[in-house]
Amino acid sequence: MALVHIQPGHVQPIWAGHPWVYSRAIKRIEGYCAPGDAVDVIDPSGKFLGRGFISPDSAIAVRILTRREGETLDAEFLSRRIDAAVEMRRGVAALPSRQTTGYRLINSEGDDLGGLVVDVYGEVVVVQFLTVGMKKRENEIFEILQTRLTSTSIYEVGRTKHQKEEGIVCQTRIARGREAEAIVFLENGIEFEADISEGQKTGFYFDQRDNRQAIARMCVDRGVLDLFCYSGPFSICALVSGAASCTCVDSSMRALMAAEKNARRNHVEDRIKIVNKNVQTYLTDAIIKEEKFDVVIVDPPNFAHSVKDKESALKAYKKLNAYAIRVTRSGGLVATSCCSGQVSMTEFLRILGMASREANVTMRIVDTRGAAPDHPFSPAFEQGRYLKFVVGEIRT
Repeated sequence: MALVHIQPGHVQPIWAGHPWVYSRAIKRIEGYCAPGDAVDVIDPSGKFLGRGFISPDSAIAVRILTRREGETLDAEFLSRRIDAAVEMRRGVAALPSRQTTGYRLINSEGDDLGGLVVDVYGEVVVVQFLTVGMKKRENEIFEILQTRLTSTSIYEVGRTKHQKEEGIVCQTRIARGREAEAIVFLENGIEFEADISEGQKTGFYFDQRDNRQAIARMCVDRGVLDLFCYSGPFSICALVSGAASCTCVDSSMRALMAAEKNARRNHVEDRIKIVNKNVQTYLTDAIIKEEKFDVVIVDPPNFAHSVKDKESALKAYKKLNAYAIRVTRSGGLVATSCCSGQVSMTEFLRILGMASREANVTMRIVDTRGAAPDHPFSPAFEQGRYLKFVVGEIRT
């Protein structure tokens, strides 16, 4: 097995439990290894730090999967880790349940399976490979999932920049079982249909599940503006909980059509309005027209995928939230998200403070939240705590 020697000065994060070994932290590689092979990571004194799959062409050169020196990264290892993930969902997260059949089963590094994401949509399982190491072991993974879950279909999805960086080709396809006519599941008793062919992530944002329920309780008899609405889960949850109306804004007509479809599934189509427009353009127009909403939900895409994007992302988050605040009634709420692992909660709150000052209002934070418990993360892996969800009351 090849040995990856770490540069002096780069050991501490890895020793403390961070699962990523950046290419810049590597001094040299001793021995031959092909992309996706298991390698040992050692410190300058030769001490074992961990074992993982190597991705020589990626900025994240190794994703450590085990700290046990004698542990082999074979099918049995994958089986144990997947079993642990299933047990955690059934125990800690109580998933699946009668009310919720859509959830994340494997959360990559959060389940010590860096490079592997698995979501469950009722009887359909959707798998995403983010590294060459996991992709090379796809057959073993599909077999394990097929034996552990009562699924009728297992799909693989592509469309992620990580796969290009890893040099792997992933197509959205049926990998096991039969093709599903529709991918339908429950979330807190609400029925949704996911689009895995061209949707975001694996087709749905399970990480916001508890946040949707939390803000929905605050939307009763209120008018809601849902920005970057995607397929409408925030709006539909709010409407089912008693919101007076929801205006859904997204630049994707395909996403808005899915939102309409999900609204009809839950018999709330009469209180939903869809707007196919760029969010920033919509907000600019709404400010000019002096439109106001009781609750404004802001759930943008990731503006900072890497460190080099961070400065511009912080400016974009501030501008977006300042505009969103300006279309919120005094006494109303802004529920806003940041899904970038590059931005901490402290930084996000600072941005919101600056945005409220720019909008010339006072914001009082009434709730701060993260991802649902089926998205665990390691305390040593700050990037795993990527989702920030903040609810603030606005006063003029």
